[in-house]
Amino acid sequence: MIISSIRKRRSGVEILFDDNSKILVDYRVVVDNGLRKNDDLTSEQVNNLLAQSEKLKLKDSAFRLLGMRHHSQYEITQKLIRKGFERQNVESLLNEFVGKGFLNDAEFAKAYLNERLNKKRVGLNKIRAELIKKGINQKIIEDLLSTADSSISEETALELAKKKIDIP
Repeated sequence: MIISSIRKRRSGVEILFDDNSKILVDYRVVVDNGLRKNDDLTSEQVNNLLAQSEKLKLKDSAFRLLGMRHHSQYEITQKLIRKGFERQNVESLLNEFVGKGFLNDAEFAKAYLNERLNKKRVGLNKIRAELIKKGINQKIIEDLLSTADSSISEETALELAKKKIDIP
């Protein structure tokens, strides 16, 4: 298949072939592979370009989610699968992220605990349930909650009880 034209589109680059077939790939794929008009590509090479483009879209989506706030591995996995990415590709990418330190369930759980205790004034049992729901490993949760200050939880319970019965 010979490339007859390469056109920039809103969401990427459209590559039109001499047999009137076309593919849409990320701009970075075209640049990284040095694609130009009149290049002859095999169907295997075309599939490789599409796979590279899909991987870049997946990585961009994951970074976008992590850029908004911390997430657990489970949360990121579920959100990316809901966006239509294949589970195998998502898990592969997240393993890479864990290896590079971009994603850490223990750090996420610690930050989540601190926020919920200090800002939202929530009890430890509710935090435990929320962390389980977010897919955090039971051992991480138990280790984290064993180091948490239980007096904060007691103060929170007292404040909530006073609020319920309107004591100043």
